[in-house]
Amino acid sequence: MLLGMEFVAREIRFYTLFEAVYLKTPSEAAEQLASTLIQTYGSRLRYLASAYTYYRKYTIGMSHNVPLSPLYRVVANF
Repeated sequence: MLLGMEFVAREIRFYTLFEAVYLKTPSEAAEQLASTLIQTYGSRLRYLASAYTYYRKYTIGMSHNVPLSPLYRVVANF
């Protein structure tokens, strides 16, 4: 999942270059590209939202089930 998040970050950076280069001058192709980029950004945001939900749900829940490390018990009892 983390690799997927890194991919999304790189992809967004890549597409900002498209915006800077190809969306400067108005044209029908630029409008189609803008529409496609909006759909792409939307799908990437949905992925990031689902990754956030997954990590929030499973990492918090798993931390309660993990036994405490011996070092933590020593420090806590000190």
